[in-house]
Amino acid sequence: MAAQCSRTSLFFPPPSRKPACVCVKQYKKFRSELLGRSLRLNVTPYAMRSMDKAGGLDNYILHTTPYKLRSEKAMELKIQLVERYNRLQLKSHAVKVKKALKDALASVEVERRKTAQKNVLAKIAELTKKTSSATAGAPSS
Repeated sequence: MAAQCSRTSLFFPPPSRKPACVCVKQYKKFRSELLGRSLRLNVTPYAMRSMDKAGGLDNYILHTTPYKLRSEKAMELKIQLVERYNRLQLKSHAVKVKKALKDALASVEVERRKTAQKNVLAKIAELTKKTSSATAGAPSS
């Protein structure tokens, strides 16, 4: 026989007077480092503990699955954070590329100066040879 779903059944305990889990949401102010502003959010104590564990609001929102976020506001915030993070990544990449180009140009400039210096030294040596041979071949008085 299948068990009946009644409150007096042996398989289902009678309802308790106190609910097992009370999830009281609280309005809290959080600071977003990526967005550079404060946000007032309605969060559960579990979410606050998870934020502490993740290292802040930004890390929590970025690394939490959409199923666990469970609100439109959190999803909008996630989209904003991802866009901002990507912009910062592109900006930092551009700075790295610019620095690499600057270093490459500096090394090229150093090589150019070394080559120019070698050419000048070679010309000086050539001129000194010519003048010394000209003075050696000249009649002495």
